[in-house]
Amino acid sequence: METILDSGHTWFLECVTQFPDGKLVIRLAEGLKGSEKQPVNVGEKVIGEFFPVTVEPTSRVAEVRFADCLVLLAYNESYDTSDETLVTSDKGKLRRVEQSTFQTFVGQSTNAITLGNQPLGEFRLWTENQVFQVFASGSPEVELLSQQPDPSIERYNTWYAG
Repeated sequence: METILDSGHTWFLECVTQFPDGKLVIRLAEGLKGSEKQPVNVGEKVIGEFFPVTVEPTSRVAEVRFADCLVLLAYNESYDTSDETLVTSDKGKLRRVEQSTFQTFVGQSTNAITLGNQPLGEFRLWTENQVFQVFASGSPEVELLSQQPDPSIERYNTWYAG
């Protein structure tokens, strides 16, 4: 799915809210690439120079909204593994998924596929440090908000080699 998220370098999680009626809102803040490379250390060793990627007051804020989330899987990106069955119909930060092990799990462990409101779909949202797999009725909406990112959120250091 092509969305406004694809115009940003990367996106950091601000918050996730799931409502009793099934609505799911994932708020993101844009990560901006710094203008000068800096040395990056692992322990005492410098592994190279990279551009820092940070959330700044000028970063854009976006929300990804699912009107009817049936099943949600959220996990730290560091724990992601290869899914040999994963088939996506498009590229980008937010993708529609045609087939995955998550979809198999949903079919075997829940009644979401048989009881959920049509059209049903799986979506994969890749953010800095988190991956979200959402099985939902209908397609998500992505909207830019006219507000600044939350400066109180402590974020991981992220670097770009480019």
